Amino acid sequence: MSCALVDLDRFKQVNDLCGHLVGDDVLRRFSEMLKSRAPEGSICGRWGGDEFLIIFPESLSRVSEIETWARDMVTATEQEKMGAGVGGSNSEYVGVSGGALIVRGPDVRLDPVRLIYDLDALLYQAKKNRRNHIFVSTDPNLGRQTADAAAAAPGGRVVFVLDDNADICAIVRDILSRLSVESMVFQTTDELYKALDERTPNLILLDLKLQDADGVEVCRKLKQNPNLHRTKITFLTAFTSEEVRQKAAEAGADGYILKPFSYSKFVGEVNRLLSAN
Repeated sequence: MSCALVDLDRFKQVNDLCGHLVGDDVLRRFSEMLKSRAPEGSICGRWGGDEFLIIFPESLSRVSEIETWARDMVTATEQEKMGAGVGGSNSEYVGVSGGALIVRGPDVRLDPVRLIYDLDALLYQAKKNRRNHIFVSTDPNLGRQTADAAAAAPGGRVVFVLDDNADICAIVRDILSRLSVESMVFQTTDELYKALDERTPNLILLDLKLQDADGVEVCRKLKQNPNLHRTKITFLTAFTSEEVRQKAAEAGADGYILKPFSYSKFVGEVNRLLSAN
């Protein structure tokens, strides 16, 4: 199986400078172009934000074929000239960067979560090294669970998760379990407070907008608890405004993870906070 994860370069600038309606139009135009240029039998979908996941048909199994598709996507995106002037110049447009790989099986080590993690890492490698580039990897170990997959996370730690979205709770718990990190999830503040009477976590992942409370006020209250003086608190939220970030920081938050979050960014932030504990 071969697959790719791509996202749009300079897309945040489109939303910031031109507004979300223009940003939505860019996403629609790119989606249509992606589907029209994907090999027959491919599955294309929006992964979150400005990220798109492509699963290629079994017939597309050679690296050269994926590289040809990658070059075509980069060129077509440049020619489309979406989001003109996003870099402060009419000569700058939205571009596309990403990562692609081929996994061959059967192999008991193949893991879908690890696959997304590795694709995400390839994507950010492409963005870091050179924008408007889709990096195609030939590493045979990608997409496979390895013995050191959980070793990066400090052992013997527990994470509390407060989010009233059951799907988010399930995703977070699954990722943490793959890191060999114990977790307890709660969908109401009362459940969280009762659990804190019995146990002190190393990290609390807190939704900013809860049905029964204001996440900022919950964070402020937790930070005033002397029993939690070593516990780190980070927000899980879709709010991107600087005003909200400032309120979170003033409440004492140690981190800020944006939804929808990428696997690699989430794992990196969790490891950072647990290591600092």
